[in-house]
Formats: sequence, C-alpha cells, structure tokens
Amino acid sequence: MRLQILPGSSRAHAWRFSLAVVVGLWVMGIYCLQAQVVNFDVPGGAGAANYSGQGAYPDPGHNYWNPVLGGGTTAATNRLSDGITHTAITLTSQLGGTYGTQGAQGTAAALQSPYEYNNAQLRTDTLNNVPPGTYNLCLYGINNTGTRGTTFTVFSSATAPVTESTSNTPASLTSFVQGADYVIFSNIVVATTGTIAFTWTANPNVTLAGNNEGDFSGVQLILASTNTEASNTAPNFGPNVFTFDPSMSMDTIQTQLSAVFSQQQNNQFGSSRYALLFKSGQYSNLDVDLGYYTQVIGLGQNPDDVTIAGDVHSDGVLANHNATVNFWRACENFAVVPTSAGSSQLEAANTMTFAVSQDTWLRRMHVRGNLNLSNTNSGAYSSGGFLADSKIDSTVSSRTQQQWLSRNDIWQTWSGQNWNMVFVGSRNVPSGTWPGSRYTVITNTPLIREKPYLSLDSNSNYVVAVPDLRTNSVGTTWSSSPTPAVSLPISRFYLAQPALDNSATINAALSEGLNLILTPGVYFLTNTIFVTNADTIILGLGYPTLVPTNRHPVMVVSDVDGVKIGGIMFDAGKTASSSLLQVGTVTNGANHSADPICLYDLCCRVGGEFTGTTTNCLVINARDVLADNLWLWRADHGAGSSPAWTGNPSYSGLVVNGDDVTIYGLFCEHHEQFQTLWNGNWGRVYFYQSELPYDAPSQAAWSHDGVNGYASYKVADTVTSHQAYGLGVYGVFINSTTKCFDTVETPTNCQQVNIHHLINVYITGESGSEMTHVINGTGNTLNTGVTTTTFNNLFSNPGFSIDTASSEDGVALCFPTESAHSYQLQYKNAPTNSTWSSLGAFFGGDDTLDTIIVSPSSTNRFYRIQER
Repeated sequence: MRLQILPGSSRAHAWRFSLAVVVGLWVMGIYCLQAQVVNFDVPGGAGAANYSGQGAYPDPGHNYWNPVLGGGTTAATNRLSDGITHTAITLTSQLGGTYGTQGAQGTAAALQSPYEYNNAQLRTDTLNNVPPGTYNLCLYGINNTGTRGTTFTVFSSATAPVTESTSNTPASLTSFVQGADYVIFSNIVVATTGTIAFTWTANPNVTLAGNNEGDFSGVQLILASTNTEASNTAPNFGPNVFTFDPSMSMDTIQTQLSAVFSQQQNNQFGSSRYALLFKSGQYSNLDVDLGYYTQVIGLGQNPDDVTIAGDVHSDGVLANHNATVNFWRACENFAVVPTSAGSSQLEAANTMTFAVSQDTWLRRMHVRGNLNLSNTNSGAYSSGGFLADSKIDSTVSSRTQQQWLSRNDIWQTWSGQNWNMVFVGSRNVPSGTWPGSRYTVITNTPLIREKPYLSLDSNSNYVVAVPDLRTNSVGTTWSSSPTPAVSLPISRFYLAQPALDNSATINAALSEGLNLILTPGVYFLTNTIFVTNADTIILGLGYPTLVPTNRHPVMVVSDVDGVKIGGIMFDAGKTASSSLLQVGTVTNGANHSADPICLYDLCCRVGGEFTGTTTNCLVINARDVLADNLWLWRADHGAGSSPAWTGNPSYSGLVVNGDDVTIYGLFCEHHEQFQTLWNGNWGRVYFYQSELPYDAPSQAAWSHDGVNGYASYKVADTVTSHQAYGLGVYGVFINSTTKCFDTVETPTNCQQVNIHHLINVYITGESGSEMTHVINGTGNTLNTGVTTTTFNNLFSNPGFSIDTASSEDGVALCFPTESAHSYQLQYKNAPTNSTWSSLGAFFGGDDTLDTIIVSPSSTNRFYRIQER
C-alpha cells in the first residue's frame, strides 16, 4: 500500500484538494488514492434527475454526476464529484439517440440506463478545458438488455489512441463489471490545458453478433498526477492514422489496408483522409492499394529500413484504368519489392504501378524492380506526377503519362515520353534533343532542401528529420549514405486533430514556439493560421484540408527564415479570401538565402469538395522561397462546377511578387485570369503544367485590354531576369467558342528572361476556338484536336558586368547562367589572335548571377565566356 499526501493546486486550474491522507481501493485490484473526479451521466429523460451514487471508480461520499447534454456542450457550471467545487471542464456529446429509463438511485442500473446510442455511426465526444496532468478515464457503454457492446477509442494531444470495448451480458446490468459494462483508460496525458477525446461505436463481437449499435451512458475523469510528460513512442496522431509493426499478423494489416481502400477508392470529393505508417522491418504479401487522400509512410531512418513485398500500387479509377482523375495519394520513405502478389494482378511481376495525376508524389522511395507511371491497357491515360529523392533499380516506364517531373532520382533506364518530361538532378536520364524528344534535362538541381519526414530514431522515439540544404546536387540524399539531417523530437510538435482543434488552438501552439503536425481530416477555420517564428515546420499527414469560413486567408507566413510547410490541402471557402496561402507579408523583405522558406506537396483547390471562391490561391511576397510540387486547381468538376464561372471564381493560381523564388513542379489550372503571374526577379521554374479554363461563358468574359483570353504563364513587363524549363499549356474550350492569343507572355526586350522547351496542346473545343500563339505573338495556331506546337528559348546571349575597381584583386566578371548550359572562362592576349585559351574547367549554370574573379595578369587579356 502506498500513501501520498495530495498537495494543493493553483487557482487557475479551478481544482480544490483536501490536505488529507486517503486510501482507496479500485476494483482493478490496485490500491490508489482519493483523487479529483469529474462525473457525467446521461440523464433519465427530459428534466429527470441525474444519477447519484458511486461508479466503478471508488469515490466514497462523492456521488455528484453532471448531466450529459446530448448533441451539445454542457454549460461551464459543472462540479467535481463532491457536488460543491466548480470545474471548468465541460463535455461535448455528439448525440445519436437516447433510450431507457433510470433505475433505482444508487444502483448500477441507474447509471447504466438511460444511455445514448450511435445510430450506426462513429461518434466523437470531448472533455474540454482539461487542466495539464495525467488522467485515468472510466467510460460506460451498455444497453438495457446487455446484448450490445461499445468500442471506445481515447486520445489527447499528447497521448496516442487507445481502444477498449465493452462486451455486455445480462448479468452486467446489475453491477459494474470491467470489460462488460465499462472500460478503463489509464495514463492519458494532457500537456497544456486542452481536450481528451473519445470515439464510440458498435462492438460487433458480442452476444448479438454483427450489431451496429454502440451505447454510451457515462464517464468518470480522474486526475492521476500533475505530470505532463508524454512518451515519444506513442504520439497521438488521431483516429485516421494507422501504425503497423512487422510483428503484427500480415492478415490483420491487410484487413485494415483493404478497409481503408474500400472507403477511399472512389471517394474523390469525400471528407475522409488517412495516413498509413509502417515501422521498420519486413512486410510480406501485402496489397497496398492507394485510394484518394491516402498517404503511406515508412518510419525508418532510411527508405530500406521498411520493406514491403507485394503490391504497392495506384490504378486508374476510370474506364480502361484511365488515371486522369487519380489525385491525392502518396508514398514516402520505404522500399517496395513488387511481386504483384496483391489482389489487383494488373501488371507484370517485379513492377510497381503508380498511375496518377496531380497532387501525388513518390519521395524517398526505393523500388526494387520496375516502375510504371500508368496502367498498361489501352486508354489508360494519366496526367502528371512527381518523383523525388528516389531510386528505381530497373526501368521507369512513363507509358501514357502526359507529363512528369523527376528530381534527384536514380534509375537504370527511362522509357517513354509524351508531351513534357522534365528531369532535374537525376541520373541515367534519357537522351534526345527537343522537340524531337520531349525531354528537358537539367544536369544539377541548383538549390533544394528535401522535405522533412517523420521517422523513429534508434530508441524508437518519434522524430521529424529535417534534411540539409543542398546546392548543385545530383541523385538521392540517401542511396550511398544516410541523409544529412537534423532530427527534432516529436515533443516539439503540436499534434492537431480536426475534431479537437481550430485556428485558436493551432495559433496558440505556434506562438509558443511549437512546430505543427496536422493529422488527417478537414479543418474549418474561423481565423487565419499565423506562422511567425523562424524555422517553424508544419507537416500534414494524410492530406489534411484547411478551409476558411470567414473571408480570411487560411495561412499567412511572416517574413522569417526557414519556415517549412508540406503535405497540406488549402480549400477555398464559400466567401472569397484574398488568398489561401500567403508567404511573406512584405515584398522582398529579409534575405532568406541561407535558410530559404520551403513549400512541399501543397494543393490549393477552388471547388470540388466544396463550393468555394478566392482571389488568388497562393501569393508569394517573400524572397528566397523554394517550392517543390504544387497543384493550384480551380476545379473543373465536383461541387460548384456548374456553372463554375460564377460558382467557383478565382483570378489566379499563383502570384509571385518576391525575388529569387524557385519552383520544381508547378501545376496550375483553370483559373479565370492569368494562371501564373510572376512579378519578381530571378524566378526559376522547372516543369510547368497548365490547362486553360474549360468554362468561360463567352470570349467577352475571358478577355482583357482588347486581347483574347489570358496567358497561362505571365512574366510581368517589369521583370528583367527569369528562367523556365519544360512548360506545357493545354486548351480545352468546351463551354463556348473561345480563343487564347498567347499562352505565355514575357518581356520582349530582356536577354535574361528565357523560356525553354514550351509546348502547346489543343485537346478539344467548340468550333472556332483556338490557341492562337505560343508566346508573345509567335508560334503556330492550334484549332483542331489533338494537335501540338513547340517553342524554345527566347534569348541565348547573357548580359555581363565587369568590375575593375580593384585591380590588385583582379577583375570581377558577373553574368547570368542557365541550368541548361555549362560555362567556361577563356582568354586571348590580342584581339587578332585566332585561338582562345581556357581558364579552368566548364561549370554548370544555376539560373542566377554568377561571378568569376580573374587574377591580375602581367599582359593584356581579352576574356569571353564559352557556353555549351
């Protein structure tokens, strides 16, 4: 037996302790202390009295129970079990229905009945305003015949979900029996004043087998200690994150995987989202079938730490396995041994199929075999995707992929091309010259920091690894040695859940200096999320979606260093916001070149799941921003798409006002004016895909300044330096006879604005519609489907500046370079000399101003830069 004197607490927590030594005995057979208790009971009908008496937790002399308010939140007038001391804790109950009348006061039957029942749905209740500490929780779930059980799952912001079930027998109607009519959850940690949530649904493994009714009759919350330290080994990622361990039965894992896919296979505009986490080890004969809003993550420190043998795949959901609407699915940080052992059997053995379109990605993947980017049957079209920091042991086959970006990847061979295939910093890239081959090859990735990723360290603690910044890189970060990175413990992250959190709780956590993980679901926000601290990390698991409800931007990032945001969807609300995501509050403010702001795997969506509107999706004011895989989409189908022109209006997908912004993979579609408007200098884009709006009601509605239509890619006339590589703009004019004069517009008098490898594709349209020119009034007209035309760079001669002010240090030669070329400094001693001598080797361009310092010479010299 252990005795403890309970100390007094602060007034802020509204608890009152008795300075007494009290010993109690819990029915579990564990000796414990008298502690502070808050009780809630489903009352016995309208206006009826609550239960008064003891529950399963022994609380002698303290018999007060607060009423549960079905379908709402109790008033802040609740009391502790002594019936005297007020508490700020409230209970929000998601009512299904009620049944039963109260039994004799003081007996188990009076607490057990009446009860709420779930109407065959998962219900979520929350205990709110819970002070920091560690708690135990008793939950009561029983019906009036003892034939239906309840499955409860409990979690807090610092404690992982734990599930227990009641089984119920008629005998349990007359007493409290753990596991029969109530269950106990121990050591629930609340780190800061917040919530404890519990879901409840039917337990099918009871007397009445296969039932779908779950019941809830009461709750007891017991303060166990004031300790707020939670273990890193079991963070609370909420109910839609499933974590698998290789010690588990493969059949059990497969059952859960299949259940998620069954729900998500055709759930294009549903609200369910899931993340599937695999701890390090070997998994065999699994069929990991990817549906909508599903992210599969390996938790190893390196991709090969998690190996899944079987079938990891995404197959086209339309007829003939057409994948042009296969959005929102991703795989990260694990190895695949493809055996086609799964249920699909669509592809040959030793081949992983990832048939996808926009807002999808493969990151830190090792495919120990082949990779197909579409299914193989006729008509299995696919429309874009993103592969980064990955290794494929054999062949990548693009097949019917219309366009694709590969960055810092390694494979044995690449097979296939269509309209626009871009390779940046990858090895063993295909050969060929544009436009005969639709390959755009950038030898080195000029500047990148790979996306932060969730993993387990050597002590099985959850961490988030933040890779180092790299310049002029080729290949993966991990295939020859571990990724250079800094690891942050999960305790430095606030874990938000859509059922528990809002803009106020999220902003409070961010203002305290915490990072943020958004767990799967849809968050409706009444205010902007403000990111004000340098180096803040915000990661989404399972495609969390943020929706503004009050005409405000969803998220605004201050002009601070090193913010990193990844894996999030921003949905437009029903009332217009000026933007969904704003990066930087001041145009070209602080210099972030040493620690850039980074954006990864972000989707801004106007319409689709919700009718929505915004002025612009993404506005970048800050300088020194890196973006990696963006889809900025005004939905052409789904909610609000008929008539979308007035139902889902938005001007532009992207507006860039800051200098030195670099984007790898920009998908921007269907907005009503310029899809992309670039006002900053020294912008760089590697891969661009854009469809012009389908649904302009008339040419007059889609014109400006006497010009038919709006260019998809607009570089403002004030810009003096800009580089873009591998651009595809597509026309589908199916709502009216519509013409687009230029698909790309740039300044026409600046040698440092270059557009490389541009293709227009006219897919279909009303008679008389056309894509008139490619760029600045040049390029062939397209007006019949499916036809293409191409264009290459505007200018090839860079401008130079020479600084000879300090002759002792030499001459500084400054000039702009391009990623598509290499450069070498050469000289001769007299203009009449027939040959040039080289100074140093060729070096790669990086689309910025480079400077070469030329040492003083005892003779006259004439210099040039040789480009190849």
